[in-house]
Amino acid sequence: MIKNIFLSIAALCCVMAGSAAQYNDLKTIQSGGVERQYFLYVPTNLKPNSPMFISCHGMNQDYQYQKTQMRWMPLMADTASFVVVFPVGIEGTAWGQPYTTGWNINDMTDVNFMLDIIDEVKTDYNIDDTRVYMSGFSLGGVFAYYMAQKAPDRIAAVVSFSGYDLTGASISCSRPIPIFHLHGTSDNIMDYDGVENYLKKWALAQNCQEVPVEWTDHDISYTKYTVPDCEVEIILASVSGIGHDWKSYFATGSPYYHLVDDLWAFCKQYNTGCGKIHVGLDDVTVDTKTTKRLEDGQLLIDRDDKTYNAQGTQVK
Repeated sequence: MIKNIFLSIAALCCVMAGSAAQYNDLKTIQSGGVERQYFLYVPTNLKPNSPMFISCHGMNQDYQYQKTQMRWMPLMADTASFVVVFPVGIEGTAWGQPYTTGWNINDMTDVNFMLDIIDEVKTDYNIDDTRVYMSGFSLGGVFAYYMAQKAPDRIAAVVSFSGYDLTGASISCSRPIPIFHLHGTSDNIMDYDGVENYLKKWALAQNCQEVPVEWTDHDISYTKYTVPDCEVEIILASVSGIGHDWKSYFATGSPYYHLVDDLWAFCKQYNTGCGKIHVGLDDVTVDTKTTKRLEDGQLLIDRDDKTYNAQGTQVK
């Protein structure tokens, strides 16, 4: 299966080599009276009402580093039709520690910056602003959670790479937020021992089932909580032996590269409403004829006597 994933990624890269983006550069925007920047990737074939994926860099990093580590996301955006944004952080302080570039988790400054970006891209490219997915690495991941709590009606789902709030603060959110959190068990910067309790706190705050579902796939241990009313899922993917390091996840040849597909398959199921809008297939909507199940750790979708995997390929 991993071999097939590498082949599909390679094929995707070959297709992209001959394509050109509609927009692929930095943009400048006024936010809170301050000139800010964000890198915007818009596929040439972008469809009306397409979603948007925002990816925030870590503390003292920059958008170029984040874009390099997430290089697969624009490639996927070309085939799945969505916009990608890499915001540019500015100086500030987190947990009493100053940074040259990062994200404000003390007030609404960067929350409003993200909302300004969403509104501008909505105006310019007619995106579906009910399908904005917030993600980040390290402090960027912490900010993704912060953003979801401060503007839950604008964020459809959160994806965090090795980042969660270290303060132990309470979690408050006006609606259930889908979460996919990826963390290495050997992370000694954002300690892995704390992330399990953090995700459990989110689960309890959102009235999730007290007993999570657990499974292992490709040497990754998954823990999933589910909000019964809205099909919202909170998933922790624990990668054995990995530290606070992007390269170990998505470097060429990494055995975890299949997470690329997993992350997008997770996000595209959700908008800011209640209930899943997609089940891994662009042309399948949740209804009484569609059922979803896990088999050997893989999401399968049964519809009209046929079975599909999360990428939309018929398997039975």
